[in-house]
Amino acid sequence: MSSRPEDLSVQRRLALVALGVFASLSTAGIIFGFQSLRPALLKSGVYANLCSNASTIAGDQEPCIPQLLRLNLMFTVASTGANLASLPIGLGLDRYGPRKTVFAGCVLCFLGSLLFGISSTAFDGYLTGYLLLGVGGPFCFIGSLHISGAFPAYSGLIMAALTGAFDASSSVFFFFALLFKTIKGPIQTYFLFYSIIPILIAVMAAFLMPRSSFGGKLPDETDGDEEDLIASEGRETDPLLPNLTADGEAAPVLMETDGLLCRQLRSWEYGGILLAMCLFMLRLNFYMSSIREQIVDLSGLPAKDPKVETLVSFFNVALPAAGIICIVPIGYLLDRKSFAISFGVLWVFGMTFGALALTPNLLL
Repeated sequence: MSSRPEDLSVQRRLALVALGVFASLSTAGIIFGFQSLRPALLKSGVYANLCSNASTIAGDQEPCIPQLLRLNLMFTVASTGANLASLPIGLGLDRYGPRKTVFAGCVLCFLGSLLFGISSTAFDGYLTGYLLLGVGGPFCFIGSLHISGAFPAYSGLIMAALTGAFDASSSVFFFFALLFKTIKGPIQTYFLFYSIIPILIAVMAAFLMPRSSFGGKLPDETDGDEEDLIASEGRETDPLLPNLTADGEAAPVLMETDGLLCRQLRSWEYGGILLAMCLFMLRLNFYMSSIREQIVDLSGLPAKDPKVETLVSFFNVALPAAGIICIVPIGYLLDRKSFAISFGVLWVFGMTFGALALTPNLLL
């Protein structure tokens, strides 16, 4: 039989929502806080062995080009891996269920933080560790997305909270940077302490996470014709975000399952959102990995100029804050508006971001 939200108590569903938000906030996209972490990485001598200047290696002068390129490569590989992993993660979720998917993400995050934490000049595990963190986070995030069905009337708001937590997860490295400025010590130590987080998530998931996604089959159920399964259960299937009537009540929708995946892949909605995400994420990842260099290039100021530091610091705070601020508006769009309107809003914001990023004015 499939997992249904009504089979779980309200308390457990609330705990599931809290677990999903916490897992997304603490693991999903932490690698995108790279700009916050970079000064601490440089001060801790990460890849400083690539520099020939002794004072550069000690962190007293500007980092050398090979060191910066290797750090940027580390972020590029991790962010690319995180995006490419989505499809196999989805296949694994369908096959093994959300509990095992989250477990896999916790294992990857634990190994990544541990590997990064024990790295040094003699042992280079930085790139592999960062990649594991980048891939492990989406396992936890995608494995938690079904939780939006825990309360169908508020599925859009819960989905927005999960995605907002994903955006805000970059604040993990922002707090790493704040602690580094206060406590000092090598940044590698902070990753060792962070390895406690995936262990905590795995323990909570073992008690709270159902074996199958809400509305999906249990992982060990025999495969068969999906229409026969629906007919034998004598019930309709609902989409993740149900249609709403004029009075805000969820309207039941009977989904045709024959060839559903192929029809979705051929739809303009799928093509449009795929194209938009490819363009926007490519542009955003480049922006996040090189914002300091772009500001220096646009302004002609030295890299350590106070104005440059102020703008980069503002970006480090604005990135996670925007994810939190947008939770309610995104939830409203998903719950109350059509896909066309939601997609239009996304496109307007994406194009505005691209236009402003091309404007040679630091105030914009």
